[in-house]
This record gives sequence, structure tokens and C-alpha cells, in this order.
Amino acid sequence: MKKQEVDHILTRMLDAHSNVSDLNLTVGKPLQVESSGQLVPVDVEPKIKELTPYQTETIAMNLINQDHRLTERLLTDGFLRLVLSPCRQGTFSCERICPVQQLFHRSEET
Repeated sequence: MKKQEVDHILTRMLDAHSNVSDLNLTVGKPLQVESSGQLVPVDVEPKIKELTPYQTETIAMNLINQDHRLTERLLTDGFLRLVLSPCRQGTFSCERICPVQQLFHRSEET
């Protein structure tokens, strides 16, 4: 999965519902966003019925962009919380500040 594809997925997730606060990427689950306090699925093309470990890892690795500290944390803890901010139209960068707006899970727990 290329960075351009990851950016497309993230943009689609942000635009899928109103009041999106969190993007949730969990192995074995569909793409989900938290909108007005509720977790709701997001449809993208091509359809992702549930995220595979490979898809989840690929999206996470694209977002952390070779940051060794974040990579180690993801491998050690099994999840990673990131804040994303749009850089240019359709691209995202990772910031290390709160509030947390991104959560990646290696397991099926949410």
C-alpha cells in the first residue's frame, strides 16, 4: 500500500461522517471513526471488510514515517496513539502532541 493510498483512506475516513474525532484502525475490524461519541464503520473503494494485520501495519508504518521511537513503541505496546494533521491537500503528517486522535491496535480489542 503506497502513501497516496493511505492518504486517500484517511481522507475518506475524515470525510465519512460529521463530528469525526478519532480514526480507529484495528485488525479484524472495518475502518471506523468516532463520530459524536459513537464508533461507526467507514466504506472505502476498494472495499475493506475488515483490516488485515498487513493493512493495519502498512498504514501505521506510513504514518510514523521511519520514526524509530514510534516504531519501537508500536512493536512493544501493540498499539499506538498519534495526532494527525493535514499538511497539504490530501496528505497527513504525524505530530507528537495531545489530544490523541489516532489509535492503531495490533489485536482485535478496541
